[in-house]
Amino acid sequence: PITYTPGVHYKGIVEGESASIVALSVFKDQIMGMISTRRGNFVIGRINNDPENKHIIYNDKDLDKPFEFECGTRDDGLGYTKEMLENKLMSRDANDCVRLHIVINNDIVVDKGGVVPATDFVTGLYNLSFTIFTNESINMMINEIFAWTTPSPYHSGTNQQKLAAFKANTSFFGADLDQ
Repeated sequence: PITYTPGVHYKGIVEGESASIVALSVFKDQIMGMISTRRGNFVIGRINNDPENKHIIYNDKDLDKPFEFECGTRDDGLGYTKEMLENKLMSRDANDCVRLHIVINNDIVVDKGGVVPATDFVTGLYNLSFTIFTNESINMMINEIFAWTTPSPYHSGTNQQKLAAFKANTSFFGADLDQ
């Protein structure tokens, strides 16, 4: 366990733009967030390794290099039925909350400069995610964070090998979802 002072996290919309999403996290030494409007996704964050701790805001559609995503999950499960994908009006208990246990791999801890900055980064990143889930009436919270300060047993190999090692090394974590 470490002593950790959490940041303050905000979520909302841009005034007059009901289809917008805003998520902002403020920490002792940085601000991170996103403002998503019809004009694009404006990303706010600290410039890596800047000695003056400067920040930047940019529209991600203006990036020269396109974002590349590779899903590491095998598509070997059962497919969704038409009924499963239909919108259904459901009422949820106001106290429903999905609790997360998050594991931060050592490469992120090293890249961010330690456990506290890595935890700030992850909690700010999840604030963005939680804002999207809130729009779907899904409440989420981080229940626990485990940060590797040594190489984890799932730091190399294929995505499938990493997932298998993660499953093998994750025991009871007291949450609904382990990521």
